[in-house]
Amino acid sequence: MLFLKRKGLRKFFVISSVLLLFVVLIAPSGLEASRGDCMRAYFKCGINAALLSIANPALGAAWAAACVIGYVWCLEFFG
Repeated sequence: MLFLKRKGLRKFFVISSVLLLFVVLIAPSGLEASRGDCMRAYFKCGINAALLSIANPALGAAWAAACVIGYVWCLEFFG
């Protein structure tokens, strides 16, 4: 990890890691969702993927795949 030898980057890495740790520890207590919330988010993501596929079909397909992965994760995590 050559970039950690520079003092400014090391300081940034440590501060961002500590902030990320705080977010991970604090955020899950307030997260609640249901199957309906997961479906609503999947529907919105699907609309974005469809609109994106008009401009760039390959990117739209990748976005749609990410929507499916996010929906499955939401069902597993919250369901």
